[in-house]
Amino acid sequence: MKQSLLKQKVSTLSKLDKTKKGCDMSFVRGYPDEKIHDICEACFNVLQENIPIKGNKKYQLKKKLKPIKNEIRQLANSNISVKTKRKLLTNPQVGHGIFSAIATVVLPALISLLSKK
Repeated sequence: MKQSLLKQKVSTLSKLDKTKKGCDMSFVRGYPDEKIHDICEACFNVLQENIPIKGNKKYQLKKKLKPIKNEIRQLANSNISVKTKRKLLTNPQVGHGIFSAIATVVLPALISLLSKK
């Protein structure tokens, strides 16, 4: 992936709303399709292990995402509509799991990829 495109993805993902447990995830309905695609692309790259995540963080990520593994597979699937993906992300359990995983593991891994190049 080109460095400029990677910077754009990092910028988009870093601007995701910070969520707290128990919060309503209805703000996802207002996200543009591009932002939903970026979130789903991050899910795809986590599943395909395209993002280099070191040992302990990888274990934490798997433990955090295991309860919602079927939803993550749906988010990573390119054949599923954006409307369905948006509906999945508004589910508090799925939305909180994805957003916290992106904030704690995926984003730092992407930033480290940028710093290496």
